Amino acid sequence: MYFIFALIIYFAYKQYSGKNNGHYGFIKFVSIFFIATSALRHMFCSVDTWGYIRNLQNSFNKSWTEIFDYFWINYFQPGIYGKDPGYYVFEKALGSITSEPQIFFLILALLVFLPIYHIWRNYSASTFQTLVSALFYLTFFYAYVPNSAARQAIAIGFVLMAYLAYERKTKKGYILSALLVFVASLFHQSALIVLSIPIACFVFKKPKLLIYGSIVAFVTMLFVYQMVGEFLGAYNEVYDRYNEVGYYASVGRKPYLSIIFYALFFFIVLLNYRYETEYERYKILYVGGALSFVLMPILWLDPSAVRLVSYFGIWFSLLVPHSIDIAPAKHRKTYVMIVLAALFLRLLISQSNYAFFWQDIPMPSVYL
Repeated sequence: MYFIFALIIYFAYKQYSGKNNGHYGFIKFVSIFFIATSALRHMFCSVDTWGYIRNLQNSFNKSWTEIFDYFWINYFQPGIYGKDPGYYVFEKALGSITSEPQIFFLILALLVFLPIYHIWRNYSASTFQTLVSALFYLTFFYAYVPNSAARQAIAIGFVLMAYLAYERKTKKGYILSALLVFVASLFHQSALIVLSIPIACFVFKKPKLLIYGSIVAFVTMLFVYQMVGEFLGAYNEVYDRYNEVGYYASVGRKPYLSIIFYALFFFIVLLNYRYETEYERYKILYVGGALSFVLMPILWLDPSAVRLVSYFGIWFSLLVPHSIDIAPAKHRKTYVMIVLAALFLRLLISQSNYAFFWQDIPMPSVYL
């Protein structure tokens, strides 16, 4: 199904290209398309999705007193009574109004894609860049955020808002950004990893050190990803399960293709960063994209660890087409063909696990 979604996005791109205000029209189309398809999905699409709906429907069993009595314990000592206290507040508040799955999915989609819409408006310089960014997000992240990981979808929504505030480059913007990251961490503590963005932006004044340092870090991660997983697991019980070896023993494969494609795309960035004339303007693309690239090998622990990569994924999705647009004209067509072919191939051979809510699909077997 995601391959069909990609074709729809591509044909829309062909319709909007070359028209007056076609770029912004295309951004609106893609944003609405992602929101609509996410909101219209079936609640049995994944084990996580159905689990979240069940908890929402049973949220009346948890009192407000219980939620707030254990709020900070659940934040600072997750796993004793619960975890991610912000989500319990959200779940209880929404459950008091409605437990309709499509409303729940719509809220998650709006939290993620409204900020992405504004990021595309601010940082996508052409319809082509938006196309690649949209296909990239569909290929690597859409199945998880917002279509599976509800808590992390909300966290990422606030993180994306924090990026927009941070990029104002004002004192108020920085304060608001920090507050939004804190709010995000109430829904998933892994959101705190984005605090590495301002540190990296301060350290890497020029793109060369950032690019080559990222390559060294990526290669290192290929060998130490398990240690990184153990470190994360020590501080967050959610990521602790990534250290279990049973997953790959059961499926018999690791996501080599995803990591290879990521490396291929970053190679395009490596070839063309020297032509960048507005590094300060696009620094967050380079820094966020580099962090996304460095974290990609952690998928060897578990494909769902892509949720961690997704905190920075939007920047990588924009960095690649940006690098193509600043490349020498004689090479651009080749880069375009490589990137689009890789993305469509990845979508074609992947299982989308998507269905509309009106379709008849079985309940996940774990709940039978």
